[in-house]
Amino acid sequence: MHGLMRRGVAVIVTMALGACSVAEEGPTCSSEAAQSVLTQVLWDSIEQQFSASAGAQNAKPYMDLARAKMQIQVSGITTTETSKDIRQVRCQATLSSTLPEAPNADFALLRTAIANEPGNVRLDDRTLTGSVEYRVQLSDDGTTTRVEARGFRAFTDVVGGVASVLYINEAQEKALAAESAAKGNQSSSATAASSAPESHEPDPLKLAFEGYETADKQLNEAYQAARAFMADSERTTLRDQQREWIKQRDTECSEEKIEASYKDGAPGGSAITLEIVGCKTTMTKDRTKQLLTLKG
Repeated sequence: MHGLMRRGVAVIVTMALGACSVAEEGPTCSSEAAQSVLTQVLWDSIEQQFSASAGAQNAKPYMDLARAKMQIQVSGITTTETSKDIRQVRCQATLSSTLPEAPNADFALLRTAIANEPGNVRLDDRTLTGSVEYRVQLSDDGTTTRVEARGFRAFTDVVGGVASVLYINEAQEKALAAESAAKGNQSSSATAASSAPESHEPDPLKLAFEGYETADKQLNEAYQAARAFMADSERTTLRDQQREWIKQRDTECSEEKIEASYKDGAPGGSAITLEIVGCKTTMTKDRTKQLLTLKG
């Protein structure tokens, strides 16, 4: 299976299921193969959106959480055109996703933001709905199904944005914790581990992650508050500035940058993780102060 995004059109080719019978009957909008590919198109769009704003290295843990905790449903499938000579059908469908409950989530503000954005997306209570147009084409031998979709980006942008706010901290925490554990295992001493006395002191890593999570939540609140007072063009500018800031933060707080600041060798294991989290927390607090000045 492989995919491609271009000019708002997503294209994916995948092996068709039941190739012999499908080859005889022709493609359908609701076939298992077409729906599987279409769903993958939608998640690929979310992943590319996240990778562009937060860096590709962070995408996997984030996408694992987003896929596990959020669902995208495709319903109301209709066939708008059938071209038997080229084994192709054109289709329309409704997209929906129930946004998860979250502390301090301001869905009224989100509804206002959606109403001001282009695209046929709507939020009722916590149910987000949109639409998609797609084309399904079957190869001559019936072994591959090609799906071309458009008109879904406004929907996936909202789903991806909500998932980012809800799960980015958890994804980063898991990624950093796994990296720290891997480095700790390489440098730890079995003898020291077995003889170390039990400690009831607070875990510095846990405290650091909690501090970063609080700072990040305050940043998101300041960002949404700033957008509420802006015109559409100003929101677009702020969004682009925020994406650039995220890239700058991740560069400044990267392990490579921090290690390079040490003349006599950087610390390893959990110590370097503490440095990374501390750097991100400090920069996040500074950015929050900047955004708060935009509300006036």
